[in-house]
Amino acid sequence: MANRSILDLLPLDIVELVVREGKNYDRKDFCGLRLVCKAVNELVEPEVFSTITIHFIRDDSEKWRNIPEFLSNLASGMNPYVRWAKELQLSGLVPIQFADVYWSQYDPWQGEEREAMLACQQEWLTAAIESLVQVERVRFVANSREPYHDVLRALGNLPRLRDLSIIFHSYSPFEDVPFAGFSNLNSIRLTGLPMTTHILDGVKALLAKSPSMTELVLNAPHQPDRPDGPGEKKVELSSMVEDVMQPNFSPTLKELTISAAPLKLSPSCAPFLRSLTSLEILNDSAHVQPSFWKALQDSGVHLQELKVAPLRQPIVDYLLSYSGLRGFTLDWSEQDAEDVEKVVPRFFHGVLPRHRDAIQSISFKHTKLGPWTVTQSYLNEGVYLCKKLKYLTLIYYFPSPNEKHTHPIIPLANLFREISDNLPQLEILRLEHTRKFQRSFGCGYACGQYFQTVGRAFASHIISSKSQFSSKRQPQFDLDAAGTTFISKPVGAASSGSDPETGSGSGSGEYYRFDIPKASDNLELRCDEAVFDCDAYSGDEGFY
Repeated sequence: MANRSILDLLPLDIVELVVREGKNYDRKDFCGLRLVCKAVNELVEPEVFSTITIHFIRDDSEKWRNIPEFLSNLASGMNPYVRWAKELQLSGLVPIQFADVYWSQYDPWQGEEREAMLACQQEWLTAAIESLVQVERVRFVANSREPYHDVLRALGNLPRLRDLSIIFHSYSPFEDVPFAGFSNLNSIRLTGLPMTTHILDGVKALLAKSPSMTELVLNAPHQPDRPDGPGEKKVELSSMVEDVMQPNFSPTLKELTISAAPLKLSPSCAPFLRSLTSLEILNDSAHVQPSFWKALQDSGVHLQELKVAPLRQPIVDYLLSYSGLRGFTLDWSEQDAEDVEKVVPRFFHGVLPRHRDAIQSISFKHTKLGPWTVTQSYLNEGVYLCKKLKYLTLIYYFPSPNEKHTHPIIPLANLFREISDNLPQLEILRLEHTRKFQRSFGCGYACGQYFQTVGRAFASHIISSKSQFSSKRQPQFDLDAAGTTFISKPVGAASSGSDPETGSGSGSGEYYRFDIPKASDNLELRCDEAVFDCDAYSGDEGFY
C-alpha cells in the first residue's frame, strides 16, 4: 500500500489536467510537483525542462557563479535539459573583443571575472549547445562583439531544429553570418538583418535549403537614403528566393513579414507566395510596387491577415477582389498616402462589406486627426456590418472645449449603445482619442504632461457617458482607452488590481467595471478645462 502511485487513485487524464493547471502558477511550486511521486515526475519533468535559456548575466544574486558548472553539466549530457528541452534561448554572451573597443568599458564583466567567464564560454558553450539534440526552436540575440560564429555553427548541428529566430543587435557591423549548417527549417525569422552582399548570399542559400518553410521574417533596419551617399541596399525578394523556385516547386509559405524599404516586393515574387495567408509589411508600403498587388490577385492569393502602412489604392483594389480577410491592421506611418481621402471611404464602405462574413479584427496603430477618424457613416455602412468582429480599434474625435470642430462628434453613449446592439461577438474595443494639437506647444516633459492631462480628461468623459448609456443588451466587450481598461464582466481582484464590484482604483493600467452607470469611480482625473491653454491655437496649425 505504501508504494501506491497517485495514478492508482486518479485517472491519468485527471492527473494531466492537474499538471497543465499547475503551469499557470508559481514556477517553483510547479517544479515541486516532481517530488510527489515517480509517476507525477514523469508528467511534470518534460514541462519543467522544455525551455532552456543560456546567457551570461552578472547581477547581485550571485547565481552567475553557477554558469560554469551548468554549462559543463550540459556538455556532459547528464542534465535533464538534454532529454527534454524543445526550445533554446540564447543572449547576453561574453564579448570576445577587447578593451580597445569603445563599448567594452560598459561590459558587466571586467578584470578577472571577465577572464574566468570568457574561458568558461570558450570551453563549454559550443558543446553545451550541441548536446541539446531535442531542441526544435531557437531564439538567438546575436551581437557582433560576441562569438556568434561559434554559436551559429553549433546551432546548425542540432538535428531537430525547425524554427530559427535571430535578432541582430549590435553597434558594430557584422562581417558575415554562417548560415551553411541550417536546412529544412519551417520558420525563419531574421530581425535587424544586415544588408551586406555576403550576408544576403547566405540568406539566399538558407532559403534554398528550406523549400518547405511556412513562415518567413526578413526585417532589415531602415536607413534613409542620403543625397550625398549610396543609401541602403535595395533587394528584390524574388532574387532572394529564385533558387527555391525550381521547376517542381510547390509553394508552402503561409506567413511573410518583410521590411518594404530595403526589401522590395514586385510581381516576380508572386509565384513564391501562392500559399500566403498572412502578410505584414514594415517600413512603409510605398516601397512596394503597385503591380505587386495585381500579381497577388492574378495568382489567386487570398490573404486572411494584412498589416500595412499606409493603405494605398492598389491595396484597396486587391482587397476588393476577393472575400475572406480575417484581420486588418493599419500600422504607424509618418504620413498618409496621397490618395487617402479616396482610400478611407472605399475601405469602410467597400472593403469591410466585402469581408463582412469573415473579418474579426480591425486595428489602427496611429491616432492622427484626419480621414481615418471614425464617422457615423463609416460605422453604419462598414463596421456594423461585420458581425463576427472580436477586436476593434476606432480613432475617436475628442475635441478640446475651445476647439473649432473639424469633424463630426459621435456621443460616446450612442457609440457604446450601437456597438453593443450591432456587434454581438465583440470582445475588445479600443478607442484612440485624437484632437487638434498646436505643434508649437512644445516637447519633452511639458508635452508629456499635456497628453497625460488629455488622457485623464478622456477617461473622465467615458465615466460620465456611462450614466447616459442604455441598450437592449449590456456591453459584452472590454473597453481600452486612455491607458485604462473598463471591463464588461467581473474579474478576480488578483488580476484587476481593484474591486470589480465597485470599480475602485486610480491611475492608468487599472481595471473598472464598464456596465455600472455611475460617475463616482475613484479615478484621479482633472476636468478638460485644465488643458484649455494647451489647446488654444490660431491659424492653420498642424493636426496631431
